Amino acid sequence: MAYKFNCSYLDTYRNEIINRKLENVNEENGFAAWGVAVLEMEWIDIELNLSAVYSEADETYTSEPDLSYFICLRGLDNFNCPDWISAGYIDHLFPVTVDFAADDWKEKLEKEMYDVLQKVIEKYGFKTNEPNFHGDYEAIALLGIF
Repeated sequence: MAYKFNCSYLDTYRNEIINRKLENVNEENGFAAWGVAVLEMEWIDIELNLSAVYSEADETYTSEPDLSYFICLRGLDNFNCPDWISAGYIDHLFPVTVDFAADDWKEKLEKEMYDVLQKVIEKYGFKTNEPNFHGDYEAIALLGIF
């Protein structure tokens, strides 16, 4: 199945992920970098998001990185124009397991993201070759999948 993969944005944060310490974390607002890696098929994608871990005990954000997979679906809006919607995080189903210190981390990340996306497609019946919705955003939200 044809897809595009890009993780060039992740290079910026790789050492911080390996060292388990993010720079520039605001204790009140945290830190977030969305889509540091993206694997996109025509009508669905999986993104790797990076954020700072929130400490409920201290009610602040720590410098520890948190990596999570996120799914976006593409469909047609009410005007029949292609549009993306957020389907949600899937880290509770499929955690990120890549060793970013490994020499072949990019290849392993690409494979893991592809494999996870295939499992999501199979489990929930999402489509890669046609729109996943037609103007009915609420139907996706009401699925409560993620």
